[in-house]
Amino acid sequence: MKIRENTIEKRQQKKRRRYIIGKKMKQTIKELNLQVDDDASRETFASDTNDALASVEDTEEVHMEKPALDPEDAIELDNSNDLEIF
Repeated sequence: MKIRENTIEKRQQKKRRRYIIGKKMKQTIKELNLQVDDDASRETFASDTNDALASVEDTEEVHMEKPALDPEDAIELDNSNDLEIF
């Protein structure tokens, strides 16, 4: 019986901790003072997003351009067993 009572108490403690943590999280989120209607922050976010997208597009273009291999740098394979080495 003590084992069962102990597990029930642990479950109740766990639920209580979850409840308290959830309550503190909600309170903290409410205190953050998010500026949803601020036009300046919206413009900044939009420009930052556009800059990030532009940099991603630039890196994609760089990756698409495959440099020509120099004959000295090319790996010569005599048979398929050579692939297992790499």
